Amino acid sequence: MSELLTGSVAFLFTDMEGSTGLLRELGDDYAVVLRDHNALLLEAVEGHGGRVVDTQGDSFFCVFPRVRDAVAAAADAQRGLAAHGWPQGARVRVRMGVHAAEPELEGGRYVGLGVHRAARVGSAAHGGQVLLSNAAASMLGDSKVELRDLGAHALKDFEKPERLFHLQVEGVPQRFPPPRTGRRRSRRRWLVLAAVVVVAAAIALPLVLTGGSSGVKVGPTSLAVIDPKTNKVVDAIDLGFKSRLIAAGVGYVWVADPGTSTLVKIDPKSRKIVSRTAISADAIPIGIAAGLGAVWVTVQRGQTDDALLKIDPDLGSLQSTLTLGHLSAGLGADLVQTGVTVGGGFVWTVENAENRISRIDPGTLERKVVTRSLPQATDAIDFGAGGVWVGGQNVATRTDPQTGATTATAPLGGPSDVAAITVGDGSVWYTASADTVAWRLDPANVQPRGTAPVGQGPTGVAAGAGGVWVASSVSGTVSRIDPRSAETVATIPLRAAGGVVVRDGLVWVSPGQPTTARAG
Repeated sequence: MSELLTGSVAFLFTDMEGSTGLLRELGDDYAVVLRDHNALLLEAVEGHGGRVVDTQGDSFFCVFPRVRDAVAAAADAQRGLAAHGWPQGARVRVRMGVHAAEPELEGGRYVGLGVHRAARVGSAAHGGQVLLSNAAASMLGDSKVELRDLGAHALKDFEKPERLFHLQVEGVPQRFPPPRTGRRRSRRRWLVLAAVVVVAAAIALPLVLTGGSSGVKVGPTSLAVIDPKTNKVVDAIDLGFKSRLIAAGVGYVWVADPGTSTLVKIDPKSRKIVSRTAISADAIPIGIAAGLGAVWVTVQRGQTDDALLKIDPDLGSLQSTLTLGHLSAGLGADLVQTGVTVGGGFVWTVENAENRISRIDPGTLERKVVTRSLPQATDAIDFGAGGVWVGGQNVATRTDPQTGATTATAPLGGPSDVAAITVGDGSVWYTASADTVAWRLDPANVQPRGTAPVGQGPTGVAAGAGGVWVASSVSGTVSRIDPRSAETVATIPLRAAGGVVVRDGLVWVSPGQPTTARAG
């Protein structure tokens, strides 16, 4: 910048939230995200008389002659970011902070505590939020800007707490947790967390797994992590519950608990639980998927209907809800199955109450029912190899994603429900709840290409990391199948196995409840 503003100025700090996760999720498309992000911010800043002082990656440091200009630029930037069409349906969220100060100039740059305080205000915000310091808020005068007083919060490296204000930006979601200062957690929250730890410790009966000589101790409610290089369990994460509802995407591994309607977020790098978030007080999770910038959970609401929830992967907050349909009369909670997956830029659901597949726009949640005539569908669903693949009673079907026509049907060897299905390594793989084999289909002609033995009660299947992995709840095992020969090359015994996903080169197995196979 050729000339720095002097005297009393307004600083605006911005930073993209979850950028590392976006990079992992989007790959080459992240370059497009960064380019458009920078263009939107630069347009908003310059449009209100501001100047960009410095940029580092996806972070901006800007200066304005007046606070109201900085606030207007931040609001415009947030609206532009929220309305922009991002690659793969990603959601880009940027945290912003505004502070007023009279900084010092040294060596052609701003220095002093005012700059540092402005940066701390920005880092206290959540993605999509704009926070103002007390100094900035007091300089708005009779401006029509709407602020919400969040009280005093301790900022890192500052002894005196800072009074923070939330800027209400019209047209942008405005529900956020408390500022990210790491303090001011309620005593009740700590008591709840302590109770969870005590209960988990009481029910976790340690067991040394025999999937190798790793010596990893896990309990019956632990998520097992398997290294495909050795076929050994290398870590265990105690969830405190059993569930086959597991997904991987938007940078994390996710497990939903139907018992407490809780969503657990796990960092695949550190293998630590990041958060436990309530999904819905009046709904039971029955399906989960992750991708296209969100976590997607299908739920049953009482005995009336089922719905799709869109959950923010960073905050864990509910973004929107789509009612899928009313349940058939007399359909019990143990029979309701609504599966969900992502692929081809859309979210897909299969609803066995209506035997239909729906295609859902991830941004608008606009829904199109693509077919209504599935043969007794289950919740097994995946997208790939030219179609939407869905399980049924004694069959697996391929549906054209555009026309909704059922283009192929593959029968099983005996009457049983398809429990899980996945597309990967050039084949379609599925398992049946009353069988002890995994079926391999050629997606081109939908003809069987062999079976591989697996454990009893298979409930989950995933392809990747050099294998096809089948979790079996009755036998409590994970079977590894060679995707080329369709032969079972390893069996890893676990205390409990329900769902399975592959993420960051590792295999993640949730501790599912043993199921009673339903035969036709």
